Amino acid sequence: MRLLPILILGLFLPLLSCRSHPETPNNGEAFSRPRADWRQYYFGVLRTGPEFAKAKGKDGKAIQDGHQAHVLESIRSGELILAGAFEAAKKKGEATEGEDLGSPLRGILIFSTYDLGDVDAWAAADPALEQGVFKLQLFTWVGPKGLTFKGRDELIQELIQGSGADK
Repeated sequence: MRLLPILILGLFLPLLSCRSHPETPNNGEAFSRPRADWRQYYFGVLRTGPEFAKAKGKDGKAIQDGHQAHVLESIRSGELILAGAFEAAKKKGEATEGEDLGSPLRGILIFSTYDLGDVDAWAAADPALEQGVFKLQLFTWVGPKGLTFKGRDELIQELIQGSGADK
């Protein structure tokens, strides 16, 4: 399960193209429209931010808890399709729990919106981004419509039950 974000990233990186907005030309070329059974998403890469040391400081747990709550609520609401953190790869029997990754990559996010403004609003509401612990690099990505993951519906039900929203 820990390899899932790396696998996803490895599969999707060749399909990524850097754009600030879906209608913005790429090197002067018009944005090519996806096939009818594909659509555009925003793909975010979380990287170590300038204030990453805060994550290990006295406020680190609160910042991380706030970030995780924001991500989980966004998955529940459908704003995020997929999110996951990177962990250090380890050899069998090697303990790396709590160690630095040795990389600026921290996680991935796939947003369901077509509107860059929605992504900007999401980022402004994330405690880890607001505090500078992470920074968000965005790409437009064209992928299959209906992108999901096995167990998503069950996860959403768990999130709803855990928040008391169904009561």
